[in-house]
Amino acid sequence: MKILTTTLCFLMIFTSFAQSLKIDTEKTKVSYDFVKEKVSGTVEGFDATITLNLDDISQSVIKGSVDATTLTSGNKMRDKHLQAKGYFNTKEFPQMTFVSDSFEKTNEGYKVIGKMTIKDIAQDVTIDFVYSEHMITGKCMIYTNDFKLAKKKNRDDSKVVIKFEIVVQ
Repeated sequence: MKILTTTLCFLMIFTSFAQSLKIDTEKTKVSYDFVKEKVSGTVEGFDATITLNLDDISQSVIKGSVDATTLTSGNKMRDKHLQAKGYFNTKEFPQMTFVSDSFEKTNEGYKVIGKMTIKDIAQDVTIDFVYSEHMITGKCMIYTNDFKLAKKKNRDDSKVVIKFEIVVQ
């Protein structure tokens, strides 16, 4: 009985350090900047399961997606073009996803490494982020060439910075 009680207490203490975060999808923002083209915009439909364990960050997990059909740039003709078959092909690939592989603590906050999938092409991506009580703020860099989007001769010309403001409750 003593061993069972000790084991249960240990499990309760261990699980109290990991937080399953509830996301406020209405207030969460995902934006992008296509650096060379000087095009910025947003994407909506963010949905994720996030478990953060700040005492052992390596035990944290993120699995999320955004709705590619909501990609906007402030120009309706460009938005329609971006959703067409030659770019995001949102009819066939309506979701962009991210699944974490590992987490690390950094001097500035945290780093999560995982697979971002766009158009069924998965690439390793590193997201740097900070976590406060009600917000995860982060950014990462991808290259459209890596996902066969807006192919550029020079890979650096295909750089896109993605920013996240995930409001949690």
